[in-house]
Amino acid sequence: MLAQTIIMLAAAASVTVDPAACRRTSLGRTGGAAWESDGKRHLSVSVDAPSAGDVSLECRIRVPAGTTEVTLSFDHAYVSFQPSGSRQTGSGLRLAANGKPVAEVTRVAGEDWIESRNRSWTVPVTGNSVVLRIDAHDASTADPLRIDLDGLRVTPSR
Repeated sequence: MLAQTIIMLAAAASVTVDPAACRRTSLGRTGGAAWESDGKRHLSVSVDAPSAGDVSLECRIRVPAGTTEVTLSFDHAYVSFQPSGSRQTGSGLRLAANGKPVAEVTRVAGEDWIESRNRSWTVPVTGNSVVLRIDAHDASTADPLRIDLDGLRVTPSR
């Protein structure tokens, strides 16, 4: 098992997810795609056709003692399937916390792109950390997948 980097949170402060502090994994034929950051709260990944599979980040985020829940949020997500070779559904962004699905921004009706702004979800915490998983899921070998994600952060609360 690969060692996971622990990101420390100051009490009541948000932490922005940084790929450099997370375990990177891929499943399937992803052509070496990887999540990247510009260092300014922007994450992106591109998976070219004919690739298919998952490109993931797994981050163990340490929270202050007494934290009962965290809020997972982002400012803007843009998911593109262009140039589109098919209308296959299921590709897109998936977020999970502690092994449980939290949110999806995925293709459901053959869209060329999907945009989502200012979303947040509250997740219960047991113990002193939360494991966040960010997946770029490419279900099609005919379509490329690009995800741009701004302001992904975790905020603890008591």
